[in-house]
Amino acid sequence: MNKRFSLSARLARCFSQSALAGLFISGVAAYAQVATPTLAPRAVGAYPVTQGIAVSCATPEATLYYTTNGNDPAQTDRTIVSGQTVTVNRPMTLKAKAFHTTLGESAVVEGSYGIFGQVTGVAQHSLALTTDGTVWA
Repeated sequence: MNKRFSLSARLARCFSQSALAGLFISGVAAYAQVATPTLAPRAVGAYPVTQGIAVSCATPEATLYYTTNGNDPAQTDRTIVSGQTVTVNRPMTLKAKAFHTTLGESAVVEGSYGIFGQVTGVAQHSLALTTDGTVWA
């Protein structure tokens, strides 16, 4: 039997298909890596109002760390439970990374978001916001 196939077959019996997606072979050692976190909405761009960006990870029991200052997350940064949201209320770069006690750390996911302003109304005054972002008073 081909040794490469034999190793793959043994790994397939030990890991689920989703876990195999994060499996890497380095020399003769095999190690699993935490799935890369996801951001939703992932659509990077400008928004007229505050956005809640959900941060998730498919790896069970992974701990998610995030930053909003553009730096890559470390295990000393803020944590978030998978599926919860980070409030984006100003222009920022949101980065997230997942860690697990028995798996290799994930890759960093990044999203750059811009909030171009909110409209505040006062008594006896009307404003209209067009789809291109123009404000009419």
